[in-house]
Amino acid sequence: MPHMRRTNTTFAKGQTGVMPRPLQILDILTVLFDCCSNATLASAARTCKLWMIPALRRLWRVLDTPVPLLRLLGSVDNADSLFYRLSTVMDLEALPRIQFYAKFVQSITVVIGDWSNHIHPELMDEFTLAVQFLHPHLFSHLISLDCYLYGSRAIRSAGIWLAVRSPKISLSFRGPPDATCLPLIRSLCHHSASLTSLSLYIGETSGFREALNECFVNALKPLVNIVSLTATGGILLTPTVWTCIAQLPNVKEVRSPSPRGFDFRYSAWHDFGPPALDTPFPSLHTIEMAIPSQLAVIVLGYYPLSGSSR
Repeated sequence: MPHMRRTNTTFAKGQTGVMPRPLQILDILTVLFDCCSNATLASAARTCKLWMIPALRRLWRVLDTPVPLLRLLGSVDNADSLFYRLSTVMDLEALPRIQFYAKFVQSITVVIGDWSNHIHPELMDEFTLAVQFLHPHLFSHLISLDCYLYGSRAIRSAGIWLAVRSPKISLSFRGPPDATCLPLIRSLCHHSASLTSLSLYIGETSGFREALNECFVNALKPLVNIVSLTATGGILLTPTVWTCIAQLPNVKEVRSPSPRGFDFRYSAWHDFGPPALDTPFPSLHTIEMAIPSQLAVIVLGYYPLSGSSR
């Protein structure tokens, strides 16, 4: 990136610098800014009005943490090199600035918990209280949300992120999960018109598995535009879930990272038959997981897949 100067810089008496025409073309700026570091992008945004929005759009496009936004509200410290929390009174006058920058964010990763380098649930609660009534809502152009939640307090603090209608959501419940995750999963049904990709990772849930499976099915039913579904075996590999998947018109891919938590001898599979539909699995072409033989016969036998399965 060439050394940047303001467009109105005076080089000699009566002579004003003129920005070259190529550096005024948005498509060229977009390509150039894709190759810049964050420091260069921040400098470019302050160089001239023409560059400000394209540079900010690239600078804020992907966030691996919401900490830069949180810091607009006050001083956020990494307490004892552990979790992030607010060390000053929250500056509510900074909310318009948060709205301005958040509109550029297309992908964000949120890690909540009281572990090392995570955002403390108390800080996330304060952030939620500060922004929940903003209009328009934050992250109007968000495409992808990755949310990692460590413990019950983190789960209860994550609602603000799922209020955003993101087309792609990955939810990971880390540590021993409990029933506090059910309302969060239930809220996915509000994404029926927007959600196209869902990844759901939950650990061992023996204490409330039946309630979780019912919650998961009820959340899936309205997701008529979902294309890709990934989940852990304990909640994905049940007859009721697959009966639901058979009715989703746009599901093309179903994956599970491992069959952990699933019992292939589960008696409910013994009576599992083709769903009562004229055309079950209308779009499905890829299954990447270990599946019980009853399901394999129905899906692969009656409705051969063009993609891969195992």
